[in-house]
Amino acid sequence: MQKLHKLALYLAEDGMKLMLSVDELNGDENIRMARKGLVKSMNHILDRLEKLKTELNVPSLQNESS
Repeated sequence: MQKLHKLALYLAEDGMKLMLSVDELNGDENIRMARKGLVKSMNHILDRLEKLKTELNVPSLQNESS
């Protein structure tokens, strides 16, 4: 379970970094739509990671990253 916990933390951290990088992109409508889709997908993944951590009975991702 410790390995899963660490993996969840790494994935969440990398996901947040990716979303921050994508947020800086500017461009036409196609780029905005792609960015919006990516952010939606990343939010879904982060929600699933949070649920997994809850099921594993470990502290929240938000509590870990503070």
